[in-house]
Amino acid sequence: MNLNVIGPINSVSFGDCFYNIMLEFFRRDIHPNFFPINLDLTSFDKTPQDFANYLALCANKAIKRYKRELPCFRLWHVQGSESSVSNDNYLFTFRELDQISDIEANILNNQKVIFVSCEETKKVFEEAGVTSKIVFCPLGFDNLHFKKLDKKYFTDGRISFLLHGKFEGRKFSEKVIRLWIKKYGNNAKYALNLAITNPHIKPEDMNRIYGQIFDGQRPPFNVNVINYLKTRSEINDLYNMCDIIIDASGFETWSLPSFTCVGLGKNAVIHNVGGVKGWATQENSVLFEPSGKEIAHDGIHFDRNRKDFGFGNWYKWEDESFVNAMELAVKRYESNPINEKGLEIQNKFTWKNTVDIILNNIQN
Repeated sequence: MNLNVIGPINSVSFGDCFYNIMLEFFRRDIHPNFFPINLDLTSFDKTPQDFANYLALCANKAIKRYKRELPCFRLWHVQGSESSVSNDNYLFTFRELDQISDIEANILNNQKVIFVSCEETKKVFEEAGVTSKIVFCPLGFDNLHFKKLDKKYFTDGRISFLLHGKFEGRKFSEKVIRLWIKKYGNNAKYALNLAITNPHIKPEDMNRIYGQIFDGQRPPFNVNVINYLKTRSEINDLYNMCDIIIDASGFETWSLPSFTCVGLGKNAVIHNVGGVKGWATQENSVLFEPSGKEIAHDGIHFDRNRKDFGFGNWYKWEDESFVNAMELAVKRYESNPINEKGLEIQNKFTWKNTVDIILNNIQN
């Protein structure tokens, strides 16, 4: 298949998705004209050299070989997807809120097909007047970088929780930490690992945020602040170290960290909203329900005063529901440390299936 492609390969989730889609193209011997938004393989430390060479080749030939008559597949935000190197545009995008503007709807209506990993996002787009074809496209498990390690991390029997994902209001990071400390702080039976460094926040501001969360005191002895992890191998080690992953976000369109942990057989506490409904079930996760919605605003990624891009609402939840879910997850872990239903994710959700859906909907 001949096509143009646009997208990022970097350490954040967008880059993770595009990396795995391009890897599947490589395995199928598809050589697109690749216009990288970013091309940084630093964090993907298991990258085969022939795949790295392939990416460079596809990028170097793009400006010489592309044609507007070829379809263009792009993975990116709605904002920024109005530009084009093709007459027929296919956009894979992610939306964490319940509204879009007229501007965003117009950009989406200039796409031939829109791919989303969240059924609710599809509904939001349709209700806002988007008439382009919208296709639900689940993401896959990255079995190149993430595997179960035969490694014992602790000998004291502690139950290790993990909160992973950049610090922001949408993820209720501070609220989760405070509730966990209130319930389990300074109890040697439990530990909380925090891997929540936000690369968009200056280090001194992250330190200030931690100081605020811990009320200016040292954190409890069983709360560990983990510095930013640069490679997927380091993240894989972190995931293997945890017993229970926490995902209390107000809206995710898939949630790769919790999805990957559950796929590795970890227990999970999951806020049952948005894209997690595509893979999280009562059998593989402890789900807790929302109590309503609130205006999306954190002064960094979301601003209630904007009317063009990135405004709307996310879901909220009650303290008791979250704490009850943690308690149930502990009981599940104690009765069976290996989440057998979670392990099934690796075979059910693959990047091969994701790319099958994409290519089956691209007309060439």
